[in-house]
Amino acid sequence: MNEEIYFKEKSITVGIDEACKGEALGPLFIVGVYTDLEDLSKIPLFPDSKKATKTQIDGIFTLLKKYGLNYVVREVEPIVLDNNNLNKIIKDEVVNIIRKISAKKAYVDSHYNNSKNYEALLKVSLPNVKIVTENRLDSSNNLVALASIVAKNLKNNFYKQHLPSAGSGNLNDIRTIKYILANKYSKLVRQKWIRNL
Repeated sequence: MNEEIYFKEKSITVGIDEACKGEALGPLFIVGVYTDLEDLSKIPLFPDSKKATKTQIDGIFTLLKKYGLNYVVREVEPIVLDNNNLNKIIKDEVVNIIRKISAKKAYVDSHYNNSKNYEALLKVSLPNVKIVTENRLDSSNNLVALASIVAKNLKNNFYKQHLPSAGSGNLNDIRTIKYILANKYSKLVRQKWIRNL
């Protein structure tokens, strides 16, 4: 059975979150963790990426396999982030994830202050999908929490491989500032984020 037919025959629920939205370095990672389980209570509620232990973050893919979960990733490069509206990028990539797996229901962590406005925007593109958006949904929904951990894992591994001396990527981190000043025009630096440096 091909992937498209599989998704259409299943009732897919997805939880979506992102990592590296505010950092000045590297790509943005948007992740959907999905399942065809109808009873989501069979999946434990894990701490979100801000509270997860290093062991949980490093072992997230083993954890997904244990509970029969799958994931999809959208990675947005710095040059794209520099030349487009961040909110629109995230919204469009969330829509792309939901469409890719033909999800019937989506739980989406909201990066808008007014989560209902974000939900309405998503429903314009996905009128037949049941969408739930909330701020800090990664702290109360098991799929979104897992998506946040996957995204954090991808960010951590990217930094280890490509930015080992650049700190956290946040502009309040002296290691990040030093890296940017020494590599200002690197393709890994988000120019829009560093205009005031």
